[in-house]
Amino acid sequence: MKIAMFHSESGGVGFYRIWQPAKFMSLDVRTFGNDKPPALPVTDDLTDVTKEAKKNFKIYGSWESIGKNHDIITCQRTDDLRQVSLLFGLKATFNKPLVLEVDDDFLNIQRDHLAWEKYGKDAAKNNYKIIPIKESEVKHYSDLVSKGEIEGTFLENQDGLFFVQDSGRNKRDVVIALAQGVDAMTVSTQELKEIYKPFCKNIYVLPNSIDSEVWKVKKKRLNNGKIRIGWAGGGHHYWDLWEVWGVLKTILDLYPNVEFHYMNIRPDFLEEHPKCFWHPGTFVDKYPQAVADMDLDIAIAPLKKTKFNAGKSNLKWLEYSMLDLPIIATDWHPYRCIENKVDGILCKNDKEWLSALKKLIENPAERAKLAQKAKKRVLKEYNAKTNGKLWDEAYKDIWQRTLGE
Repeated sequence: MKIAMFHSESGGVGFYRIWQPAKFMSLDVRTFGNDKPPALPVTDDLTDVTKEAKKNFKIYGSWESIGKNHDIITCQRTDDLRQVSLLFGLKATFNKPLVLEVDDDFLNIQRDHLAWEKYGKDAAKNNYKIIPIKESEVKHYSDLVSKGEIEGTFLENQDGLFFVQDSGRNKRDVVIALAQGVDAMTVSTQELKEIYKPFCKNIYVLPNSIDSEVWKVKKKRLNNGKIRIGWAGGGHHYWDLWEVWGVLKTILDLYPNVEFHYMNIRPDFLEEHPKCFWHPGTFVDKYPQAVADMDLDIAIAPLKKTKFNAGKSNLKWLEYSMLDLPIIATDWHPYRCIENKVDGILCKNDKEWLSALKKLIENPAERAKLAQKAKKRVLKEYNAKTNGKLWDEAYKDIWQRTLGE
């Protein structure tokens, strides 16, 4: 069985949900693209294709050859109308199973999230403009799409040739249409399976896992008497950090030797505090060492209790544990895998957050104990090398289901 996997970005999403599983699957898996799905010619005929497509053809082939030479095609989350049309075209033309990999709940994004205008249920709806065109205009519109100046796809029927331009903002309906049209989905949590179940009947839960080799980093302790509490993550966690800011301020006032360090996102309330220190974000391959270089003693994973966050995974617990860091996390769906006060601490409210932080600040032995047990469990239950078989089993089942239909 040969599988073609296309990822949507070069960050953690692509790494944990495409590149890493492909590395540890025993099946024949090929990943496509570096920082985005590659521009490729539709067929092996290279007449009138872009220089980029010709270059990529030498590496990946054409969409036609991909469809012919692979048994299953997997796409990561995409809301690009061109990509969706292309994927459905491959499925229909070559009668190959199409799998959608999703690691977020795009159907329940709250209004204060950065992606609300794009996916919010009550944000502006899609606005498609149908433009009649001549055959001679196809290249013009193709060039505009390639440059990212417009979004859209071509449509040809008995009435003629058209360019369907997507000039709207809301991509929620595109995600639903893609989920409805694929043969199967893979997701990272049970909560995500429940969210997408109304649109796809075959959904496989494949939890995020850790490649221990990636997390073998160099650690240099400053030993300057400071205790560092820290957090690292993406740019959409402003309100998650705000959830615990009141408690953190209290801690920073109570303990002269305690600092707070954070990576990537720069919330205004943290920037203004003299005991809060920012660290720049980095590429996914350098991320483990960058977090290690923050020289943390205690890691935190606060979450605002929203339906969207209920679909998040326990990834921060996995990563911090690999760096021998004890974690304090919000008692919400992603972190309820943690055995409270055994391999991490769960907090329901400000009072519990304050108590947990005080306890770990004042008890280095407790920090070490929590971290040791967490790392041991992560290596046993969330090991990417051994969990590759879960992906193998899922894809074999998808293949068998498709043959039976």
